[in-house]
Amino acid sequence: MDFLTFYPKGRNVIIEFVPDKYINWQPQTESDIPEKLEQVGKVIEQLKSYCLQNKISQMIVLDCDKAIHFEKVNSVLTCKLITRIHEKHPDHEDILRRVEIQHCHPAIKAIMDASRPLLPKRIVNILHISK
Repeated sequence: MDFLTFYPKGRNVIIEFVPDKYINWQPQTESDIPEKLEQVGKVIEQLKSYCLQNKISQMIVLDCDKAIHFEKVNSVLTCKLITRIHEKHPDHEDILRRVEIQHCHPAIKAIMDASRPLLPKRIVNILHISK
């Protein structure tokens, strides 16, 4: 999963999402979602275990300055994958504290705003977008 980078920062594990690498991994069709869910589920369980053991939280960060081809991300299938992850790992909510999209220019903000209704309410509630 080279589209995710992990590093500690204070009482958090920062999970940096790298869209340009995600593009090659993302589900191409809805039937790809279960396989992708299985792959990412293993990482989620390892992160959860690490966070509980060390009493720390998680923060997902997408830095749009590093997103060269963000427009190639299939936002509908990605939102469906996020929803399935959320359904399969509901206890993960206690660890994931924030989803932050940094340096968001207007085109990406428009995509994010259009995608909000497709995301679980819990994710929308912790989603922060900054310029």
